Amino acid sequence: MLEAWHYVALLGAAIAAMAFIKPMNKKKEDAAPVEEMKEMMEHYIYEAEQDYAELVGLVKKSQESAQNSATVYEKKVMGLEEQVELLKQQLQKQQLIYQNNLQSGQAAVDEPDKNINPAASTDIQVPLVTIPAQIEEASATSEWSIEGRYKELFELYNNGRTIESIAKKLAMNKGEVQLIIQLAKQEAKQRG
Repeated sequence: MLEAWHYVALLGAAIAAMAFIKPMNKKKEDAAPVEEMKEMMEHYIYEAEQDYAELVGLVKKSQESAQNSATVYEKKVMGLEEQVELLKQQLQKQQLIYQNNLQSGQAAVDEPDKNINPAASTDIQVPLVTIPAQIEEASATSEWSIEGRYKELFELYNNGRTIESIAKKLAMNKGEVQLIIQLAKQEAKQRG
């Protein structure tokens, strides 16, 4: 049979084996939360990449939209510049006719030159301009000034409304509101 020291040796070997096996199980248990964390991080990175790709797509669409808008506005501006030139020519002709009529004692001509149509080159319809009998007086009146033409805009502006709120209320672009206000300030400087 076994002697007492054999029992002690067997018991020691069993304890040593248990001590060796127990930490291995613990390592497997500790690895589970690490794996969960790793999966969560991979999922987070995947979602972040999708969000980034979506954001890049939105930025590209926004850039394309802005470029298309800029092209449209550029065409409109070019058309308006042509229209302004035609209107200037018509105004000069009407002024000459008016001066000639004043010198010859005839009544002022109210009918514009039918051969000039400033709206022909663009899709914007603008009526032909007729020159009133007293050009200087009419241009000095407030209804012909920028503030006179945009009364509601300047009422809101003078009441302390922001440019954004004015643009929203009047269904105008913010830049358009700013431009009108700046032009009115320049006009006031020229008069003053």
